[in-house]
Amino acid sequence: MSCEYPPQAKQLRKSPTPEESEHTSPVSRQDTAVREFKEAVTNLIRSTAPPAYLLPKPPGCSVGQSFSIEDMGLLHHYTAYTSLTFADLPEIIEIYRVTAPQLAFSDPDLLSSLLAISALHRAHVDPDPERQQEYFRRATKHQSRSIHVLQNRIANITQENCVGLYLSACILSIYTLAEKSWLWRCSRDAASLDDVVRCLRLFRGVPSILRHENHAVFGWIMDGPLKPIGDGFLYKPTGRFTTEQESYFAVLREFLVEDRDAGEEERGVYLEALRVLREYAEPLLDGRVQRQIETVGLTLAWPSIVSEQYLKYLGEPRRGAILLLAQYAALFARLGHFWWAKAWGKTVLAVSVELLPEVWKWAIRSFCRENEVTFSSA
Repeated sequence: MSCEYPPQAKQLRKSPTPEESEHTSPVSRQDTAVREFKEAVTNLIRSTAPPAYLLPKPPGCSVGQSFSIEDMGLLHHYTAYTSLTFADLPEIIEIYRVTAPQLAFSDPDLLSSLLAISALHRAHVDPDPERQQEYFRRATKHQSRSIHVLQNRIANITQENCVGLYLSACILSIYTLAEKSWLWRCSRDAASLDDVVRCLRLFRGVPSILRHENHAVFGWIMDGPLKPIGDGFLYKPTGRFTTEQESYFAVLREFLVEDRDAGEEERGVYLEALRVLREYAEPLLDGRVQRQIETVGLTLAWPSIVSEQYLKYLGEPRRGAILLLAQYAALFARLGHFWWAKAWGKTVLAVSVELLPEVWKWAIRSFCRENEVTFSSA
């Protein structure tokens, strides 16, 4: 199976060849890819400590030691319900629903990931507060094991383990978004830009796995059962803005160009980030190609492509960087039909907009109204 689009909508995007990136040695690229993701997972471990009353008791995980009745229930819920909530295209859903469980029985780390996301999904949909907390404890237990093992495995990616590892990393991104939303809701701590930057860095880390071994991992993925996911990195339909959307992005560019608080180099970073954001916004906002694209993959792509310098400006924080984050959050909020995305997008949108000048706030809010994005103040 492959993600095929009409010929007129196809746009080939090739991975860099060794010749195209000869200025960087394969070892350097490999080390960078490994370091990016390993640091992202390490920061995730440090930053996702839940409230004490939600910590699993006792510690440990049944995966790899025993497979309990409770685990069987979670796996059933995963295959019947949770796996259907990660994508739009049938061929991608099939990977999560069928391929992932098949691989998981010979990959304890992947199995832990599936059980964790299933338990977290149960916590989100169960109306009983006590059961919600119990499912969250179980999710934390399974995920704690998964991310520690993943952190160690990332340094030794092989053709044999790359498929399970990459699936675990993809699910980790979804889990992190859902868990952050849960913790923001259950604790007194408000969402912060630091939380958001950590999530964005994790998004960046997942594609970095494909660059391992001088892009060899991407070749292995394309030769295996995850090919439909790999196709998403190569082909993207070309969308087209409406006149109103075109004018709106021109206004965003004008805001960035005329920002007196930013120097020339800083403005250049923002304009490049806006160019990339626009490239992905066009198909996401074009109703004519909605059924041809995997909206989840396209929406999560921007953080993995935007420059490291942009993330540094966002962490300071600089208002031009926050403006772009707000616009990205407005696009992300369109994934609100997915349980794991709804609260994260709205929260980040509200937090970032509140930090903007009034005229910039007005622009973002106007975009939300005109593009059916629910907006609520922080």
